[in-house]
Amino acid sequence: MSIHRPQRSVAILQTYIPQYRVPLYAELSETLRGEGINLTVAAGDPWPSHRGRGDERKSSGTTVLKANEVTVLGRRISLRETWNSALSADLLIVEDALGNADVFRYLLSRRRRGYPTAFWGQGIPRGASKLGIHLRAWLRSQSDWYFAYTEAGASEITRLGYPSDRVTVLNNAIDVEPLVRITTQLTEHRRAQLRQDLHLTRGHTALYLGALHKSKRLEFLIAAADRVAENDDHFRLLIVGDGTLRNYIHQAGTQRPWMQIMGPVFDDQTKAELMAISDMITAPGTIGLLAVDSLGLGVPIITTESNKHGPEFGYLTNGKNALVVAGGISEYAQAVQDVIRDSDLQGRLVAECLKDRETYTIAKMGKSFSQGIQQALHAQR
Repeated sequence: MSIHRPQRSVAILQTYIPQYRVPLYAELSETLRGEGINLTVAAGDPWPSHRGRGDERKSSGTTVLKANEVTVLGRRISLRETWNSALSADLLIVEDALGNADVFRYLLSRRRRGYPTAFWGQGIPRGASKLGIHLRAWLRSQSDWYFAYTEAGASEITRLGYPSDRVTVLNNAIDVEPLVRITTQLTEHRRAQLRQDLHLTRGHTALYLGALHKSKRLEFLIAAADRVAENDDHFRLLIVGDGTLRNYIHQAGTQRPWMQIMGPVFDDQTKAELMAISDMITAPGTIGLLAVDSLGLGVPIITTESNKHGPEFGYLTNGKNALVVAGGISEYAQAVQDVIRDSDLQGRLVAECLKDRETYTIAKMGKSFSQGIQQALHAQR
């Protein structure tokens, strides 16, 4: 006679759901279902700074929460409507952020009733103030578990006193498998046709892939690309993305015949094809999950030193699977020219990217997330 185990519930509350998170929730939901755990997800609207990206998606079954925003002492505070699952779930997982006022209420209510709450995030954001670091540390201390994006993030919070036996490292990733399958099936004839259609020369094509906003240092990129183009008639820069600086980018493109504005791209086929015919990703601004695209497709990133990169920047190693430039526009332009002129260098960077492909996958992230959730459900505070 089989023993019926009551199904347990996990609720994840996110500010908004960007497109790249949809495959993770699908993977995680399926994995947890096999363990008798039901997953529900809720989200509000993206912050104003993110709305221009056009990447918001609602996955099947997502609860949409109405949200209002207020500004207090220069900080944006989100006020979302009450989500009953956040109060009743066996485990609630919320973002490690200071701007969501409802999290404090959920934490207090759940602690009174002995229900565990977990945070997930990068640990200590690069460039965070001392006050912000201490406030986050206090908030984390009220939780029962922490899901860290990376090993480095886990080390940071445990150094500040969070119990290491209550931390799960996720190795934050996006689903690049569909892109890998597409590029694997692309014939050399098709690649040549794509280059011909876009007037590209093999070995001379740079790709910018990401949001069009200030943190990405697009003015810096264009200034450096101007110098490369002056010395290389075959150089081309493809710009893929959308955001608040779209008008600036379109205006810059009208004056530069070597610059092609592709707009936002969300379908896997087009994204994979553009990456397959690009020789490098030029991204001097903040680097986050773009690192996973780079490693998965074998297109090395050229970026700059900065304390504002996302946690996934830690996946990159200067001179091994990426180039991290110290210096200004001239040095960055030189790094781009080095990759164009030195096929051995480009080949080594590509090979090292592909070596790391299997380390950062949605399947592995989902498995780690599921295992951590099961541990958190059984942990005693």
